[in-house]
Amino acid sequence: MADVPRLVEVRVSHYEREAQPYQQHPLKIVHVNPHSIVRLCRLHLETRESHGSKYHDLGKIYDGDWDLPENNPLLQESSTDRAVRQRYIEGVSWNQTPAFRVKLRRIKEGKRIDGCSSRRELERRYERLDRVAESMALEGFRLIRKTDGSLDFNQLLSVSFSRHGEPLLGTGGKHRLAIVKLLDLPSILVLVFVRHEAWQQVLDSFFKGAHPNAKLLAAHPDLKENCRKRSSSVS
Repeated sequence: MADVPRLVEVRVSHYEREAQPYQQHPLKIVHVNPHSIVRLCRLHLETRESHGSKYHDLGKIYDGDWDLPENNPLLQESSTDRAVRQRYIEGVSWNQTPAFRVKLRRIKEGKRIDGCSSRRELERRYERLDRVAESMALEGFRLIRKTDGSLDFNQLLSVSFSRHGEPLLGTGGKHRLAIVKLLDLPSILVLVFVRHEAWQQVLDSFFKGAHPNAKLLAAHPDLKENCRKRSSSVS
C-alpha cells in the first residue's frame, strides 16, 4: 500500500525546489460547485495502476490529451452514481446495487477494493458511507481529518483542471460527490491535483495581471487565490 503522506512530502519538497513562477502549491485547496464536476479523470486511474497511487501526480503540470472529454467518462453514467441514487432516492440496500456486486465479485477474485478484502469489510464501508451522508445532510461538506487534526489525504476529494479550467474528479470520492449533488450543496472543498499546461498558462497570465479576460476569469476557483508562496503544511 502506498505511503501517501510520504508521497505528499516528496511532491511538496520537489515544488519548493523546482516550482516555476505562478505554479501553484501542491496542497492548494479550493471551493468548487460540485455540479461542475461531471467527468472522472482517467489519468489518475492509470497512474494508480502503474505506480500504486494517484499521489505521484500531485502538483504536476501535464500537456497532452489526457483532459479531453473522450478520454474521461461521465460520472452520471457510472455504477457509483446509479447506486447512490438507488440508495437514497429509491431506498435500495447497498448490497442490492450493481456497484456493490461488482466490488464484491472483485474481492472474491482476491483483489482488495476500497480498502476491503471481505464482504463484511465492504458492508462496513457502506455503513460508514451512510453515516457520512447523514452528516453531510445535517452539517454540509467538511474536510475529513485524522485524530491529530491533520488532513486525511486518503479521504480528500481531488480535481484536476483541464486546458479550459474544467474540474475533473480524481480517483476516490465518487460516492461522496454523488451524495453532495443529491443534497444540492452549493460548494465543496477539493485538493487540486494536476493542471493542464494550457490552463497553467492561463494562471500565469492572470496572476501577472496580463490576461485580456481577467474579469471573466476572476470567479474561477483556481484563480481566486494565488498559492505560489503557500507554506508546506495545511492546517
